[in-house]
Order: sequence, then structure tokens, then C-alpha cells
Amino acid sequence: MHVRETAPKMLLKTLACFMALAAVMVVLALPLRASAADDDATTDTNASEPINRATAIHSYQSDAPLQRGMLVRLDANDAKKVLPVTDTDMIDVFGTVVDPSDSAISLGANEAAGNITYVATSGIYNVLVSDQTGQIHTGDYLTVSSLAGIGMKATDKQSTVVGVARTNFDGKTNVTGQTTLIGDDGNPLQTVNLGMIPVAISIQHNPLITNTRADLPQWLIKTGLVDKDVKPIRIYISMGILGLAIIVAITILYAGIRHSVISIGRNPLSRGSVAKSLLSIFLSAFIILSIGGFTVYLLLKL
Repeated sequence: MHVRETAPKMLLKTLACFMALAAVMVVLALPLRASAADDDATTDTNASEPINRATAIHSYQSDAPLQRGMLVRLDANDAKKVLPVTDTDMIDVFGTVVDPSDSAISLGANEAAGNITYVATSGIYNVLVSDQTGQIHTGDYLTVSSLAGIGMKATDKQSTVVGVARTNFDGKTNVTGQTTLIGDDGNPLQTVNLGMIPVAISIQHNPLITNTRADLPQWLIKTGLVDKDVKPIRIYISMGILGLAIIVAITILYAGIRHSVISIGRNPLSRGSVAKSLLSIFLSAFIILSIGGFTVYLLLKL
């Protein structure tokens, strides 16, 4: 009967200690979230623009005429064709549609092939943009919007940028058109203005995304549990808490099962009371794992 008398007290003490430790970890890690926000707020969006200038443009086929300034990607089924790119496939953005007279050299032209589209992958060219994410200022990074072939001001939410704006676009002056974004439910979301501005084309990974995950294991990144704005220290604290919860739960289960087997061996008639004690042990282990998991969630998401 020794297990029935001591196990609950031991479990309560262990559970209390673990909850206290988890609470301390959360309190200590919360200021790190504010620090991450401060770091993001001071991100320099006026980085120096690329000095690369194209000396040649390349010609591709297209199923339909594409407007000058549209952002395009290569057709996955035919590398000789280009298609307008959207935010769902921005990682494949290839360049912008230009006029062949914009460069002294044009490569790969085949006028007999049908609709010919000339594409520049670097240099300073006019690009169609919208004010979907707000006004564009000189030096802002640009990315692909939800409108096919149209750019917009980049935030820290996009993976790829297409270049740097060479002038402003406030959505009021030099507007060439206007359209309304429609949601998946068919309801209008936002009215955006369209224009064309010169952009220093330089397709690259978005520099506005804070590189907080560079030193994290790839398997952890692929789980999707880690946001890009979570500081590594918070992630490692979370992993430590989760590991501690697993170790404590396993230790409790091992000790409880061991004592139960010993008690039954000494007194076979105590099976009923031992079974109840063992059930409480399993419940305590589950509670500890749940608290550990919830604490990790708070650290990663708050």
C-alpha cells in the first residue's frame, strides 16, 4: 500500500514544480517578442538599389499578348513560353515584359512562332504596380501582388522581391487604372489603383524577412510551427520545455509502473488500489505533457 500513500503527493509536487518552471519560462521569454517587434520596426527599407543594368532582353512566346510592364514567369510545361505571375507562385517570377526597343540587343526572337514577348530579368524598366499594400516610395522593395502580372510594395510576408522602386506611386497621381479585388467568397475585398513606375529589377529573397530561422534545424522549419518573426531563443526555450515535459512524464510513468509491479508482487491482493494509483499516474503524465505543449504554443504564438 506504499504506492497509494506516496504517489499522489509525489505527483502533486512534481506537477506543481513543472507548472512553476513553465510559468517562469513564459514570463522570461515574453520580452523577447517585443524585442523582435522592435527589430522589425527598424528594418531599413531604403537599402541601396542594384546597380546591375541589362545589356540584352530575351524573347519568349505567349498564349496571348502581354502588356508592357507585367511581371511574368516561365511556363512549367514549356520553357519557351511565359505567363503572368501572381502571389501564389511568386517564387517563380522571372522578369518583366519590356519593349524590344528598350535594349540594343534582343536574343532568341522568332517572329513566326506567334505572340512574342520580350522579357528583362535585370536592369531598370517600367513595371506595372498597384497600391494593394499601400503607397510605394522610392527605395521600397517590390513584390508580386494578387493581380496577375502586377507588382506591389513588399512587406515581410512575401518570400520574393522583384526589385526596388525608383520613384513614388501614391495611388492618386499617374494612375492608369483601377480594379477591385474579390475574395474567395465572391465579395469585394479592396479597390486598388494601378500605375507604372521604373524599377531596378533584381529578383531575390525578400530582405525584409528577418532571418531568425537560419540556424534552426530544417525539420523544425518544415513543420510550419515556427513563424519567421519568432526569435531563436524562444524556439530553443520551447524545445527545452517540451523536452523537459517528456522527460518528467516518462520518469513518472516509469516510477509508477515500477512501484506498482513491486507492490503487486509483495501483496497480490492490492491490485485494485494499485490500479487506481496507476491510473492517476497516467493522468498526471498526460496533464504534464498537455501543460508542456500549451506552454510551447504560448511561447511560439504570443
